[in-house]
Amino acid sequence: MNQKKEIKLEFYLTLFGGPFGVHKFYKKKIFMGILYFFTCGLFLFGWWIDSIKAGINYYKVLHNIPIKVKKRKPIQGCWWWLIN
Repeated sequence: MNQKKEIKLEFYLTLFGGPFGVHKFYKKKIFMGILYFFTCGLFLFGWWIDSIKAGINYYKVLHNIPIKVKKRKPIQGCWWWLIN
């Protein structure tokens, strides 16, 4: 799937399925998806932030503005898998 379609799908999944964690399951972040599902999108605050971020990325793709991707450092310890 090309980047434009993928970002568009992610935007709509976040907008309409965000409180249920659909966009987190799509990104294969299972723990966060379960957390969003049982807390209604982190009490709608997390869903609101994710919707704004997805909307900004969708706008950038539509107008050919490059998207900066942050490279994360691997977290050391036994609980790193919970947040990935």
